[in-house]
Amino acid sequence: LWPFQPGQHLPISLPVDPLNKDSMVERTYSISAGPNWGEYRITVKRQGIASNYLHDHIQVGDTITVHKPAGDFVLPEDDSNNHRPIVFLSNGIGVTPLISMLHHFVNSSSGNKRAYWVHGARDGQHHAFQREVEELQKVLAGSSSLVSHVAYSQPSREDGVQYDSQGLLSVELLSSMIPNIESAEFYIGGSDAFVAEMEEGLRHQL
Repeated sequence: LWPFQPGQHLPISLPVDPLNKDSMVERTYSISAGPNWGEYRITVKRQGIASNYLHDHIQVGDTITVHKPAGDFVLPEDDSNNHRPIVFLSNGIGVTPLISMLHHFVNSSSGNKRAYWVHGARDGQHHAFQREVEELQKVLAGSSSLVSHVAYSQPSREDGVQYDSQGLLSVELLSSMIPNIESAEFYIGGSDAFVAEMEEGLRHQL
Protein backbone atom coordinates (compact mmCIF):
# COMPACT_ATOMS: atom_id res chain seq x y z
CA LEU A 1 0.00 0.00 0.00
CA TRP A 2 1.05 3.60 -0.51
CA PRO A 3 2.26 5.11 2.76
CA PHE A 4 0.34 8.05 4.19
CA GLN A 5 0.84 10.79 6.73
CA PRO A 6 -1.53 11.04 9.70
CA GLY A 7 -4.34 13.35 8.65
CA GLN A 8 -4.38 12.56 4.92
CA HIS A 9 -7.43 11.34 3.02
CA LEU A 10 -8.03 8.45 0.65
CA PRO A 11 -9.65 9.22 -2.73
CA ILE A 12 -11.98 6.42 -3.83
CA SER A 13 -14.12 5.69 -6.89
CA LEU A 14 -17.50 3.98 -6.56
CA PRO A 15 -19.86 2.59 -9.25
CA VAL A 16 -23.02 3.84 -7.56
CA ASP A 17 -25.23 3.49 -10.65
CA PRO A 18 -26.18 -0.21 -11.10
CA LEU A 19 -27.30 0.48 -14.68
CA ASN A 20 -23.99 2.04 -15.70
CA LYS A 21 -20.97 0.25 -14.29
CA ASP A 22 -18.61 2.69 -16.04
CA SER A 23 -20.11 5.70 -14.25
CA MET A 24 -18.00 6.35 -11.17
CA VAL A 25 -18.50 8.75 -8.27
CA GLU A 26 -15.32 10.19 -6.77
CA ARG A 27 -15.09 10.87 -3.05
CA THR A 28 -12.36 11.46 -0.49
CA TYR A 29 -12.53 10.12 3.06
CA SER A 30 -10.05 10.80 5.82
CA ILE A 31 -7.92 7.83 6.76
CA SER A 32 -8.68 6.93 10.39
CA ALA A 33 -5.98 4.27 10.70
CA GLY A 34 -2.62 4.75 12.33
CA PRO A 35 0.14 5.34 9.75
CA ASN A 36 2.04 2.25 10.92
CA TRP A 37 -0.88 -0.21 10.58
CA GLY A 38 -0.05 -1.35 7.06
CA GLU A 39 -3.68 -0.89 6.01
CA TYR A 40 -6.21 1.81 5.24
CA ARG A 41 -9.33 2.47 7.31
CA ILE A 42 -12.00 5.02 6.50
CA THR A 43 -14.88 5.87 8.82
CA VAL A 44 -17.96 6.90 6.88
CA LYS A 45 -21.13 8.57 8.15
CA ARG A 46 -24.23 7.78 6.11
CA GLN A 47 -25.19 11.11 4.54
CA GLY A 48 -25.09 10.96 0.73
CA ILE A 49 -25.05 8.84 -2.41
CA ALA A 50 -21.49 7.56 -1.97
CA SER A 51 -21.72 6.88 1.77
CA ASN A 52 -25.08 5.15 1.30
CA TYR A 53 -23.51 2.95 -1.37
CA LEU A 54 -20.68 1.97 0.99
CA HIS A 55 -23.09 1.18 3.82
CA ASP A 56 -25.61 -0.72 1.69
CA HIS A 57 -23.49 -2.56 -0.87
CA ILE A 58 -19.86 -2.99 0.19
CA GLN A 59 -19.18 -6.16 2.18
CA VAL A 60 -16.08 -7.77 3.69
CA GLY A 61 -13.98 -9.14 0.84
CA ASP A 62 -15.23 -6.69 -1.80
CA THR A 63 -12.78 -4.64 -3.84
CA ILE A 64 -13.08 -0.91 -4.52
CA THR A 65 -10.88 1.46 -6.49
CA VAL A 66 -8.69 3.78 -4.46
CA HIS A 67 -6.09 6.36 -5.38
CA LYS A 68 -2.94 7.55 -3.68
CA PRO A 69 -3.51 9.18 -0.26
CA ALA A 70 -3.34 12.95 -0.45
CA GLY A 71 -3.86 16.13 1.55
CA ASP A 72 -1.81 18.79 3.31
CA PHE A 73 -3.65 18.67 6.64
CA VAL A 74 -1.09 16.41 8.30
CA LEU A 75 0.76 15.87 11.54
CA PRO A 76 4.51 15.74 10.86
CA GLU A 77 5.69 12.19 11.48
CA ASP A 78 9.09 13.31 12.80
CA ASP A 79 8.27 16.06 15.28
CA SER A 80 10.53 15.07 18.16
CA ASN A 81 12.36 18.41 18.32
CA ASN A 82 9.15 20.43 18.56
CA HIS A 83 8.11 20.69 22.21
CA ARG A 84 5.00 22.83 21.67
CA PRO A 85 1.85 21.19 23.05
CA ILE A 86 -0.55 19.78 20.46
CA VAL A 87 -4.31 20.28 20.58
CA PHE A 88 -6.45 17.83 18.62
CA LEU A 89 -9.76 19.70 18.45
CA SER A 90 -12.82 18.22 16.74
CA ASN A 91 -16.56 17.87 16.66
CA GLY A 92 -18.76 15.21 15.09
CA ILE A 93 -17.32 13.20 12.22
CA GLY A 94 -14.52 15.79 11.88
CA VAL A 95 -12.67 13.54 14.33
CA THR A 96 -11.62 11.08 11.59
CA PRO A 97 -8.30 12.64 10.47
CA LEU A 98 -7.43 13.46 14.08
CA ILE A 99 -7.76 9.88 15.30
CA SER A 100 -4.99 8.93 12.88
CA MET A 101 -2.89 11.76 14.29
CA LEU A 102 -3.61 10.60 17.83
CA HIS A 103 -2.49 7.06 17.02
CA HIS A 104 0.77 8.44 15.68
CA PHE A 105 1.28 10.68 18.72
CA VAL A 106 0.71 7.83 21.18
CA ASN A 107 2.90 5.37 19.28
CA SER A 108 5.76 7.85 18.93
CA SER A 109 5.45 9.66 22.26
CA SER A 110 8.71 9.98 24.16
CA GLY A 111 7.14 11.68 27.17
CA ASN A 112 8.59 15.11 26.41
CA LYS A 113 5.55 16.42 24.54
CA ARG A 114 1.96 16.94 25.69
CA ALA A 115 -1.22 16.61 23.67
CA TYR A 116 -4.81 17.60 24.39
CA TRP A 117 -7.66 15.59 22.90
CA VAL A 118 -10.76 17.80 22.87
CA HIS A 119 -13.88 16.45 21.19
CA GLY A 120 -17.49 17.55 20.99
CA ALA A 121 -20.45 15.29 20.21
CA ARG A 122 -24.21 15.43 20.59
CA ASP A 123 -24.34 12.46 22.99
CA GLY A 124 -22.94 8.98 23.55
CA GLN A 125 -24.74 7.56 20.53
CA HIS A 126 -22.92 10.07 18.29
CA HIS A 127 -19.52 9.80 19.98
CA ALA A 128 -17.17 8.31 17.39
CA PHE A 129 -14.03 6.45 18.55
CA GLN A 130 -14.90 6.74 22.23
CA ARG A 131 -13.54 3.31 23.21
CA GLU A 132 -10.55 3.64 20.89
CA VAL A 133 -9.44 6.91 22.48
CA GLU A 134 -9.86 5.37 25.94
CA GLU A 135 -7.57 2.49 24.92
CA LEU A 136 -4.98 4.95 23.59
CA GLN A 137 -5.10 6.82 26.89
CA LYS A 138 -4.30 3.57 28.70
CA VAL A 139 -1.13 3.22 26.62
CA LEU A 140 0.12 6.44 28.20
CA ALA A 141 -1.32 5.66 31.65
CA GLY A 142 0.80 7.19 34.39
CA SER A 143 2.05 9.86 32.04
CA SER A 144 0.79 13.41 31.68
CA SER A 145 1.45 13.34 27.93
CA LEU A 146 -2.22 13.08 26.93
CA VAL A 147 -5.10 15.06 28.42
CA SER A 148 -8.64 14.37 27.20
CA HIS A 149 -11.83 16.42 27.40
CA VAL A 150 -15.16 15.41 25.85
CA ALA A 151 -18.17 17.73 25.65
CA TYR A 152 -21.72 16.54 24.92
CA SER A 153 -24.14 19.19 23.69
CA GLN A 154 -27.27 17.10 24.39
CA PRO A 155 -26.34 14.21 26.71
CA SER A 156 -28.91 11.54 27.47
CA ARG A 157 -29.60 9.80 30.77
CA GLU A 158 -27.74 6.73 29.53
CA ASP A 159 -24.51 8.66 28.96
CA GLY A 160 -23.54 8.67 32.64
CA VAL A 161 -19.94 9.81 33.08
CA GLN A 162 -18.81 9.34 29.49
CA TYR A 163 -18.32 13.08 29.04
CA ASP A 164 -16.52 15.85 30.94
CA SER A 165 -18.74 18.88 30.26
CA GLN A 166 -22.14 19.70 28.81
CA GLY A 167 -22.51 22.25 26.04
CA LEU A 168 -20.67 23.29 22.92
CA LEU A 169 -16.90 23.52 22.72
CA SER A 170 -15.59 27.06 23.06
CA VAL A 171 -12.33 28.96 23.11
CA GLU A 172 -13.08 29.88 26.72
CA LEU A 173 -13.14 26.18 27.62
CA LEU A 174 -9.85 25.61 25.81
CA SER A 175 -8.24 28.52 27.63
CA SER A 176 -9.32 27.13 31.00
CA MET A 177 -7.78 23.70 30.41
CA ILE A 178 -4.63 24.43 28.36
CA PRO A 179 -1.83 26.31 30.14
CA ASN A 180 0.14 28.62 27.86
CA ILE A 181 -2.41 28.15 25.11
CA GLU A 182 -0.64 30.77 23.01
CA SER A 183 2.24 28.32 22.43
CA ALA A 184 0.00 25.39 21.41
CA GLU A 185 -0.21 23.88 17.95
CA PHE A 186 -3.83 23.29 16.86
CA TYR A 187 -5.25 20.67 14.51
CA ILE A 188 -8.97 21.28 14.02
CA GLY A 189 -11.50 18.98 12.37
CA GLY A 190 -15.24 19.36 12.04
CA SER A 191 -17.98 21.19 10.20
CA ASP A 192 -17.03 24.32 8.27
CA ALA A 193 -18.89 26.46 10.81
CA PHE A 194 -17.10 24.82 13.75
CA VAL A 195 -13.64 25.19 12.22
CA ALA A 196 -14.29 28.83 11.29
CA GLU A 197 -15.61 29.64 14.77
CA MET A 198 -12.65 28.03 16.51
CA GLU A 199 -10.10 29.66 14.23
CA GLU A 200 -11.67 33.09 14.66
CA GLY A 201 -11.96 32.71 18.43
CA LEU A 202 -8.38 31.52 18.80
CA ARG A 203 -7.04 34.42 16.73
CA HIS A 204 -8.77 36.88 19.07
CA GLN A 205 -7.71 34.95 22.15
CA LEU A 206 -4.07 34.68 21.12
